[in-house]
This record gives sequence, C-alpha cells and structure tokens, in this order.
Amino acid sequence: MSTAAAAGAAAAGAVEAAGAGAGAAAGAPPPRRVRYANLNEFYHQLYKHEHRRTGTRALHVAGTCLGALQLAAALALRRPQLLLTALATGYGCAWASHYCIEHNRPATFQYPLLSFASDWVMAWNILTGRESLFEAAAAAAAAGGESEGSSGGGGGGDAKRAGEGGGKGGSGKEE
Repeated sequence: MSTAAAAGAAAAGAVEAAGAGAGAAAGAPPPRRVRYANLNEFYHQLYKHEHRRTGTRALHVAGTCLGALQLAAALALRRPQLLLTALATGYGCAWASHYCIEHNRPATFQYPLLSFASDWVMAWNILTGRESLFEAAAAAAAAGGESEGSSGGGGGGDAKRAGEGGGKGGSGKEE
C-alpha cells in the first residue's frame, strides 16, 4: 500500500471510528464559516452535505485515484513535475464536479487541509465499501431533500444559508 493510500486509510478509519453522530440534520445546510474541531466533525457536517450527488462523488473518487497514480509515477520515475499534474488532475475533477454537477463552491480555500483529507476519506470509504457511491443521494431523497434529478442548487449554494451574502458563491464544500 502506498504512503498516500495508507494515509487515506488511516484518516478514513479515524472518521469511521468516530461515527456519523456529529453530523448536522439531514436537510439543514451546515454553516460555512465555522471552526471544526476535527476531521470527523468536518466530514460529517459539511463535506458529506456538499457531496450529495452521485456524479460529484464519482468525479472526486476518479480524480483522487488518478492523482494518486500520478503521485506514484512521480515518485517511481523521480519526476517532481508530475506532482503538479497529480494536483491538477485531482482538483480539476473535484472542482468541475462542484461547478457543473453539485452547483456549489468548493471549500478548498476555506478549509484546505480538512477538504484534502476528506477527499481521501470519501474515496477510501467508497472504494472499500464503507460508503456507497449513491449513499448521499439516497439519504437526501429519503430526508425530503433534493433528489439526484432535481434542477436545484445541489445543497445550498445560494442565499438559503444564514449569514451568507447569497449567490452561488456562498455555498458548500470544496473539493
């Protein structure tokens, strides 16, 4: 197992062990300008809320896996310039999914380390069967939230959030 995969597994295990009890109410958008106590709290309160659509989750997993392969190639071939392509691939897939599918703003710049770690946690959880690729969409539909096929904003990228100025830029997660 590579170092990156081991780090993802460790982070996923820590989040999984703590459980989802710290999560916000299923349909309520989490606050964006909050100081999260730990990765578990961030992952369950904000990250999962901002990654409810299957397409978003799929592109994040694909970008994370492709980025990991490029990271491995950079190390194996001793070509540090491939590190930049690894980051560009991972973040490119993730950000495209937020703008084109989820219709919210990535939280990468607000919570860079928590967002990066959460990408690995989600990818690890999906690849190992701890989470379903379709889990978040099904939970949102069951809770009366937006369904996969709705044309809405995908999680509150607009003025629905208290304290946000409005517009698509006030929304959700990151990458």
